Amino acid sequence: TQGKYAGAETSYNQALDIYRTLLTPGRSEIGDTLYQLGVLYKKQGATDKASTFFSKAASAYADSFGSTDRRAVKAARKASALVSAA
Repeated sequence: TQGKYAGAETSYNQALDIYRTLLTPGRSEIGDTLYQLGVLYKKQGATDKASTFFSKAASAYADSFGSTDRRAVKAARKASALVSAA
């Protein structure tokens, strides 16, 4: 399972590099990928890293769609819950 997580992390990071290079601002792919990295780290028990990536996702969504966007709110709540639980 750890090998699959490592492979997923590599793929997500490669996707982020591509998205940041090729996509115009305002697209959800960057926030989506940051969010999925948060999910991945949470599954591995790396709550500090997960919280960081949920926060990054919330910021990306808020920058693109506004701070009241449902994805921004959801990611921010996940980050906050992990910080509170730590």
